[in-house]
Amino acid sequence: MGALAPNTTYYIRVYTYGSTSWIHSFNICVSLGAPPPANDTYFTAASFSINPGETCTPSITGGSTEAATAEHPNDCNGNLPKDVWYKFTALSPLAHIQIPIKFIAGNISSNSTLWMQAFEGSNSAPTLMCSNNGILDFDGHNAATTLKPGHIYYIRVYNDEPGNACSFDLCTQGPLPPSYDECSKAVTITISPDETCSKGVRLSNLNATPSSNSSSCIGTVGSDVWLKFTAPSPLPPGDIQVEIKDYLALTGITNPLMAMEVYSGNCGSLTPVLCNLGTAINVLSVTAGQTYYIRIISADGQNAGNFTVCLHTKPPAVTNVSCATAMALNTSANASAQFIHTSTVGALQDNTLTDCGNNKFVFSNAVWF
Repeated sequence: MGALAPNTTYYIRVYTYGSTSWIHSFNICVSLGAPPPANDTYFTAASFSINPGETCTPSITGGSTEAATAEHPNDCNGNLPKDVWYKFTALSPLAHIQIPIKFIAGNISSNSTLWMQAFEGSNSAPTLMCSNNGILDFDGHNAATTLKPGHIYYIRVYNDEPGNACSFDLCTQGPLPPSYDECSKAVTITISPDETCSKGVRLSNLNATPSSNSSSCIGTVGSDVWLKFTAPSPLPPGDIQVEIKDYLALTGITNPLMAMEVYSGNCGSLTPVLCNLGTAINVLSVTAGQTYYIRIISADGQNAGNFTVCLHTKPPAVTNVSCATAMALNTSANASAQFIHTSTVGALQDNTLTDCGNNKFVFSNAVWF
């Protein structure tokens, strides 16, 4: 029964349905129902810790929606189901964390009616994600599902069949290998305009594993992660460059040996295009509409960190590299003249002139106007 009003008398009628000759004896009693679970509300959410690796040992948390009450105004489908709550604290940025849930017993019609809903900080925050496929996946790549160190995350568990309940086990696993640890799960990156990193992707190789592909420019592959991009049509002017920026060491040294390798083809049949040690590589020739794979390689699996991968265009080599090929500038009678965007890519050394202080130096990358 639902909530009863205090000091109110209730009547119970017992009767048989059908033939009047059906006469039975029976026992009847009134008892209190099972109390709500201790973690029935967001404020009493049960804490659980992150298990290392890809198993649910040593910590598995049991739970049940039996006698739970409806506390949060909206579930993942806009309903008000009976729920229970859990919480954990994130430890490291960009870590790949999964929360699997396993149905144990109950009267729900299928496992797909058992839902998990994730929030950051409080139950009034926007929903981070929902799942009824048995797992929540904080993959460390998508902005919405990237854990923030020291932040508390709340997990709401409910089944969306009114009147039914079940028991379950759940745990937290991680940090796991990144979700982009293999070629088949490469992260899509797009080309940033000019030499900016406006469309860069923040990644991590923490707990990454080495792929079976050999590398043409680095001897030992300690670990790797994968990205992919499709060459646009029309192709941008200049070379396409891949760069690693803003490396933040999580384990090992702050400046580890890394390499980048670019492939064409598909994950089942990759063709190396070029490979380079270091944190930048120029993709000199691409075909519009073709997909290319970028492999970020760490020579030592003990060194891991977070970093931004940028894919941008380099301007074509300039031609105004001497006095004879100086670029004409537009003049204006006021301050309304348009700026010219240019660079020193492809410029030459010039040791024939002096600087403004009448000092003779070798000028690298000199251009003329």
